[in-house]
Amino acid sequence: MAVDRLRAPREFGDIALGGLAVGLALLVGVGIGNQDRGLLLILGALLGASIVVVSCVRPQFAFWVLIATTITQPFIAVSETRGMNPVDALLFPTLVGAWIARPRPAGFESLSGDVVRARRNLVNAVLAYLALAVLSLVVLAGRGYPGYAGSSFLVLFRCVQGLLFFKLVERMVRTREDLNHVRTAIVVGFVAAMVVNAIGLATLGVMRAGAAWNILVGDYFISGPNEAGFGVVFLWAIVLAFPFRRGPMVLLLLLSLVFLAATSSRSALLAWVTFVIVWGIRGRRGWMLLAPLGLIALFPLLPEAWTGKIVKSLVMQRGSFESYSTLVRFYAWQTALNMFLHFPWLGVGYDSFRFFSREFNALTLNLGAAENFVFETAAGLGIGGVAIVVWMARALRRLGKSVQGAMPEGTRAYALAKLSGPFLVAVAVANMTGDNLIGMMGVAQLAVFSALLVTAARIETPPLAEPRTWMPATE
Repeated sequence: MAVDRLRAPREFGDIALGGLAVGLALLVGVGIGNQDRGLLLILGALLGASIVVVSCVRPQFAFWVLIATTITQPFIAVSETRGMNPVDALLFPTLVGAWIARPRPAGFESLSGDVVRARRNLVNAVLAYLALAVLSLVVLAGRGYPGYAGSSFLVLFRCVQGLLFFKLVERMVRTREDLNHVRTAIVVGFVAAMVVNAIGLATLGVMRAGAAWNILVGDYFISGPNEAGFGVVFLWAIVLAFPFRRGPMVLLLLLSLVFLAATSSRSALLAWVTFVIVWGIRGRRGWMLLAPLGLIALFPLLPEAWTGKIVKSLVMQRGSFESYSTLVRFYAWQTALNMFLHFPWLGVGYDSFRFFSREFNALTLNLGAAENFVFETAAGLGIGGVAIVVWMARALRRLGKSVQGAMPEGTRAYALAKLSGPFLVAVAVANMTGDNLIGMMGVAQLAVFSALLVTAARIETPPLAEPRTWMPATE
């Protein structure tokens, strides 16, 4: 009976995969030039149901797709401000499948006590942050702004989706080969981003490379240049920890710098330079300090449309949009500080600076985001939020140090832990002038990186010795 129970899900998975292929073929074949929305909805429902079933029965297949989405995300716009991406369709079915179809991975009992405590500390900090965010939105709704609270709750839901990648990686990654597969999925996602953006930049009038692209719009509606730029830092951290063949790896890293320039993201460029310098100094790799110089040397060869934004920011060209966007950030930080002083204990609500900024500056400007994660948190969540962010930062650093201290040199866990310091500094730099951690992609990257620290340590820690079941003979 045990064999039959194990075989049935596999056969069901094969049927689901077949249904997925048939549904996709019908949707594409019938959808071309067909105006019958009802038929397209039926075929779309068939395709969606097949995806859900495949994710539950064959979670490994969906898992690699999800890992690729941490660096690029196709999406379908469902309204003017909202869209659906693969994470919406795959994440929760894959989590269900990971718990039903796969047993709990072994090896956690062998982990160093320091690693276990650091992991628990990080999880507690994240849970405290989420609890405070929910409480702030309940208070916001109670103050008479349920619409604002609902809109910010959707953003918080995206954050939770990103955080769930932590549990998913811990559950699905079980072997050294799986560590390689995670790296490969991230590389494949990045290559897909390069291809899509190359088409958009070359033929469709797209001005800046981005991480998200609308698959139903002719010009791809590419967006998210800051997320795309920081994705290069994430790619470097993973590839340097889990390297592959030297030639293709070097080529990939060089192409990623061209992609970084194409995003014209100042925060991402500064984060990458910081990552390379800190890693070069701490790892005693002086030659790595030449990489930023190489990027500077490459600048004159790149299109002015890519480099102009950065050059105008450096020289603060009068009347340019770049100068305005730089100066308005300082004004947004001042506004956020003013908001914090008026609501010091619980803030105005998670991700709600955008709704009330006009009430806290002399020019009554609606400034959107605060463009700084700490100021955004201070305005939205007050003193408690800032304290928890400091707690999370310390917990992340403690996790890296504990893994580095517990694992021998030469292991992948040790290599990744040694990169955790430079990577976390780069995350902090990127969020000094941006809000990458308000949303899903930046949070998912940090969650995957943290989970890989724990998982690589679990995989490469020798199992505990079997307890003795015999007693030595006595004279």
